[in-house]
Order: sequence, then structure tokens, then C-alpha cells
Amino acid sequence: ARLHSVRVLKAGPGNPSGVGMISTLICGLEWAVANADVIDVVNMSITGGAGSNEDTDACSGSPLHTAVCATVDAGISVVVAAGNSAVDATLTIPATYDETIAVSALSDLDGVFGAAGTISCNAAYQDDTFASYSNFGPDIDIAAPGSCVRSTRAGGGLTSKSGTSMAAPHVAGAAALYLAANPGASPNDVRAWLLGAGSQPQNSLVGFTRDPDGDREPVLWLGDGGQPTMTPTRTATPTATPTSTPLPATSYRLSGGGRSPNSASYTYVRDGNLATSWKTNRFSSGPPASAFVYTDLGSPKPIGTIRWTFGEYGYADVFRVEVSNNLSTWTQITRRNGKLPGQWIEARLSTPVTARYVRFFFENPRGDLYLGGLAEIQVWAPGESPLLPTATPPPTSTPALGDSGAYVIVNSTQSSNSLDAGLAHDGSESTSWRTSYGIPAPLSAEARFQISSVQPIGLVSWVFNVGGRADAYTIQVSEDGQFWETVLTGTNAPSGVWQQEKLAADVTGRFIRWRFTNPNGDAVVGSLAEVEIYPPLVSVSPPDPSATSSATPSGTPSATAIPTGTPAETAEPTRTPTQPPVDASPVTDDETPTPAPTETPPPDVVSETGTTVAEPGSLSETPTPLPSSSPTEIGTDTSAVAAEESTTESQEPATTALLPVVGVRRTSNTANGWTALDGDPTTVWRTTVVPPGRLAILTLDLGAPVEVDALRILVAEDGFAGAITLEVSDDLATWSAVAAPMAADLPAGAWTAIPFAVPAQTRYVRLVVVNPGDLDILGGAAELEVMSAA
Repeated sequence: ARLHSVRVLKAGPGNPSGVGMISTLICGLEWAVANADVIDVVNMSITGGAGSNEDTDACSGSPLHTAVCATVDAGISVVVAAGNSAVDATLTIPATYDETIAVSALSDLDGVFGAAGTISCNAAYQDDTFASYSNFGPDIDIAAPGSCVRSTRAGGGLTSKSGTSMAAPHVAGAAALYLAANPGASPNDVRAWLLGAGSQPQNSLVGFTRDPDGDREPVLWLGDGGQPTMTPTRTATPTATPTSTPLPATSYRLSGGGRSPNSASYTYVRDGNLATSWKTNRFSSGPPASAFVYTDLGSPKPIGTIRWTFGEYGYADVFRVEVSNNLSTWTQITRRNGKLPGQWIEARLSTPVTARYVRFFFENPRGDLYLGGLAEIQVWAPGESPLLPTATPPPTSTPALGDSGAYVIVNSTQSSNSLDAGLAHDGSESTSWRTSYGIPAPLSAEARFQISSVQPIGLVSWVFNVGGRADAYTIQVSEDGQFWETVLTGTNAPSGVWQQEKLAADVTGRFIRWRFTNPNGDAVVGSLAEVEIYPPLVSVSPPDPSATSSATPSGTPSATAIPTGTPAETAEPTRTPTQPPVDASPVTDDETPTPAPTETPPPDVVSETGTTVAEPGSLSETPTPLPSSSPTEIGTDTSAVAAEESTTESQEPATTALLPVVGVRRTSNTANGWTALDGDPTTVWRTTVVPPGRLAILTLDLGAPVEVDALRILVAEDGFAGAITLEVSDDLATWSAVAAPMAADLPAGAWTAIPFAVPAQTRYVRLVVVNPGDLDILGGAAELEVMSAA
């Protein structure tokens, strides 16, 4: 690609970055139009304020808007910066213009996803989060990296700059790449690609958090064309932008349309792209009372079926579908409620009508900040529309569980007057879902969470991080997102204290929502910090010796483990300790021991050492001082082993071999996993918090698949607590039970061997300790050894 620098700004007093006149910007755009044979994309890292009387929805609203529209009409895509004022971009030009592609900024400190970057040019920028300076709102189309961007500078050399002016060129460059591969593509094609294959949802694995509004612009992503490969986490595995295939496009051609003021382009409902949708912009006066969008058939035509699908959820509580021939008199066809994105809905008319215009008129009974979310409309002649595809029954297989034993939340949505519901399942109690600031007292709000399929639900657990914002709420469960069963009616609870509700034995669902009302007129409701959804706790049956070791028995408390790199690497960063959920704790990697137990921990570890006990269950506990021997040397201390073995009956095979362990992982409600592999019987792996939760897990990495037939446990001098299950896996995702569950009535201070039902070829072996009731502690392994028949 070739870059053409069109100078429209000039450095001035107090503004070395440059200032300019609107007329100069217009001249620059006119030059681009005059050279449209060589110019494909215009980047405008420029912002200003809309005029007090400017109609920002109309190309004729201002001379600059007219020039932008002329540029797009000439086949040139216009990419613009959102602005750096940390405000809604509704009154920021040119970002507010529908014809532009407006880009917000995120902070990406390391160039990869995972929120692990720590080196920043500004301490306020945190990796993979919405940039604190960036404008936001419904006029923003896409997000891209904008913080600490390193590039060339005038006069030579390199420098780091931050701002949406850095983010916009990322998108302009992506558009140029698309046009290089698709010569002749229109600006609409460019937009559709950027919002489709050229991006990923904001709450996807490559997305970011802390977007301050309810709009969730996607993040620019030029991966391999599919969902990038990444270690799964319990906090971010949502579904992507709706990918429902549009129905056969043999319906009437929609030639025009219209919309209510201060809303997106009506063309979004007929562009054939499910990634774009029509909805209102944010009104400075507060929530809109109503809004509408209509489409034009070109002339009166007989109508037998009207179909539609949503691209966004939560903006269509109640709406009417109406028809007209004159845009003044409307006849209601049906009155409906919003559905989940990507699901086609229809109204079949028992008696066909003849009309030219079809309108969707949205009411606002709940005072939402936005209305709409409509992705596509189709209008069919009588007898012409095919039947809607039959929905595929939801899978009944057990979905992935997190290491805590909770279902993995694969998606979340929220009412439009609130923040991203993903904040309530991001693994951090310092963030929370709540209604937005700066709006009238909300009448109601909701956060909805989705697991992968309809499953039995045994318990829900949640915690608030601010008290007094939950005067009245209900927790409801649904299998289809339409019909809801209330399982709890609740009120305020202390912040930081986990709540839980055990459900009836027959409750099943795929969707779980927290629905808040506001009887006391509070300015903000919600502050839901974390939620967890658990299956009923069931016993694990011993495996059938004739079955293969890779089969996962029904009811196994399996977990989708969370590998974060080879164990020899640095352990994942510590976080400020927070109170754990009642029934679980997230997984933690433990650092491989080194021969330097006296090394002074880094300052951030020192600062947390004293708070781990006072605030139990930190997401990443301060590591126990490391042993002086390598983990591959366990078992070479034959004197210690012999001394312990002399006190108990051996249950191991006559001839066995000790397998080296190269890495460990454990749930963070437990001690450092290497305490069970350090050759020191006085250090013990067990839970460190009270109550300990429902599970404690320790996973041993053997480095490569090998044959394993037993696990030996040296029980601590004060005994072992909890029921034991042994499981194996080759990928940390699919686990199989290899021994019958057993009560933990193991002899204290003695070695006990737990043989596998059949030998297993595996890389990972994990010890799962289940809380059968109300135990205050789980575990008690002083040493562990993985054995193989010699």
C-alpha cells in the first residue's frame, strides 16, 4: 500500500500537535475525492465538537459532513478517531457521522491477548482494557490498540504516543489490507468486513474489559480468520458475534427506508450483514420514550410474512410491527418482545395485507438508554416464504466445568442501561456489573449469563462489591431465554461476602439472570462483582475396567483446566487477595521450585504476604518458600521414604517405578502445590481458607504421556480431610476418573497407595478432594508420588 500525507493541520501556540480549520479538512477530503482512482482509505485522526444546531444524522447537516459523505460516495472509506475526552462521542465530529468508521482505543501493552502485559508508558494503562481517555458510545464502530503505540516521529527516531489518533490508523491499515485482496470493494463492504471477519467480539478471548457503556464495539483482529487459539479461562469464553446464516434472499427487495431521529442508519436492517444492527444513539436528555425504523418496498405489495433477527440483545423489550402505504396511517400486524441475537423470528399473516412500508416501532417501558438492536428485516409475498429452520435441540452432554467445579459461562448480556455483564464473571471482585452513572434513577436492570447447553443447575453463588445497591432482585433460570423460573427473591447483602442458593433437584437451564428493580429510587443498582453457576454435586462411579481410559464417566467433577504456560516459567502474577466463593476457588499455576529458598520475594509479593490469611482465597497466593531440591529428585530421599513405609502396609504393585513430576497446578484455595513434592513431610498441601469450598484440586504434570497405575499419598500427621477422586487427562480439558471415589479415612502419618482400576497412558494426574458436607478444611497430603509398573 502507498501512503499519501495530506496536510490539514498546522502547529500553533499551545498546541504543537496541530490545529486547523474545518475548511482545511474539507479541502483535504476534496483532494482525496479528486484522486479517488488512487485513494482507497482516508484516515482522520482529528476530532472537534458538533455545532449547536448541527443535525449530525444528515449529510447536509454541516459542510464537513457533506464532504465526508461525498468521500464515501466516491468509494473511499473514512476511518476516524473517536476522541480523547472520555465522553460519549455523540457530539464529537467526525466520529458521530454514520458514514465514518469511528475507532475507540484500548490499552494493549504486550501485543497479545490474556491481560498479562505489565510494561507500560503510563501507570494508568492496564493491559487489555478500554483506554481511560477514549470516547465511547453507540457511534463507535470498532476498537483498536491506542496506548503506548511506538512509531516514528518527526525529525527522526522513535517515540511512544497514546490516543485514539493511534488507534484509528490500525483500522485504516486493516481496511487497506482488505481492499488489496478485494479490489473494487465498496465502503459498505469494508465496514461489513471490519465488523465481521476483521474483528472479534469485545468479550471474546482476544477482547478487552472496562468499556464504560453498554455498547460493545468489537476489537480489531487480523488473526487466521477463525477464533484464535488460546488457553481457555473461566472468565472469558463467550460466544462470538451472531453467525446465524441469513435466510434465502428471495424476499422482496427493500429499496429505501427511514428511522427516528438520533439513531443508526436504516440501511443496517437491509444490508444482509448480521454484524450490523440499527438502534438509537444515546440521548443527552435521558432514555428515549420510543424509536422506530422502517423499510420501503418501492410500491404497495401483498405481504404474507415479515421476518426479522436481532444483532444485539436488551434493547427491544416491547415493539410493534406495523405497515402503511402513506407513512402517516399505520396498521399493527403484531406486538412482540426481543429475542436473542441471530435467531430469526417471523409474523405470518393469516390474511395478507397490501402495503409499501413496514415499520418496527419500539416502546421503552423499562427506561432503557437505547432501543432497537435490529439486524435484518425480510418481507415476503403470501405463500412465498420457506419455513423457518427447526432449531437444533440443545446438547445434553456435560459442558466444560471450570477448575472450581462451576459451569463455564460462555456468554453474557445486559440491559442497555448498564455496564458489560462480563464484569461479573471476569474472575475479579474489584470489577462489577451495575447500571451506568449519569442517568436518571433506573427502574430496573438485568445481567444475564449463559452456559453452553441446557444442564441441571444445583447451586448459584454470587457476591456484591458495593453494598446497598440490591434492594430488590430475583434470580431466574430459563432453558430458552424466553420463559423464566424464579429461584430466589433477594435483597441487599454485605459487600465481599459470597451468597449462595441451593436449587431444587429438578431445576435445569441454560440462561441465568439477576433481575434488579429499584423500589427506593437509588441512583445505581447492581454492583454484582462475580457469579458462579454449579451443577448438582454427584458421586463419581468407578470406571469400567473394559472401557478406555479416555472416556469421561457421567457425573465426574471434571474441570476445564487453565494452563498458562510451562510450569518452569514464572508463576502467574499475584493479585490483591479477595474473599473466595463459598464453593470453589480458581486455578493457580505454581512456580517450579528453584534452589534459592532464601531469595527475597519481589516487592509486590511482600506486600501481600500478610494478607493472605486475613483475606483468604486470593486468586494467586503468595508462593510458599521454595524447596532446595528439584522436583525431579523427589523419591531419591530413600531414608525418608523407607522410614515412613515401615509404619504402614504397602498397597503398591510388587515392582514399581517412581515417575518424575515437572509441574503442578492447584486451585487457589490451597497451599503451594510443591509442598506435596518437596521431600519434606512437615510441609502439607491442603486448603488455606475457611470455609474451603466444595473442591480442592492438585494437578501433577508428568511432562509427556506415560503409563501410570497408582498414586501414593503420605498423609499429614494430623490426617486427611475430604473424599478423594483421582482423574487423568492428556490435554487439561477432558478428564477421566481412574479410581473409585474413596472416603479420606487414611491413616495419619503413613503412606497409602491408591491403585488405578486399569493403568492409564496420561500426562496429567490430578487429586480431586470433595467436601462431603461442611468441613472446614480439605486435603492433607504431605507428599505425593506417581507410580508406574516397572
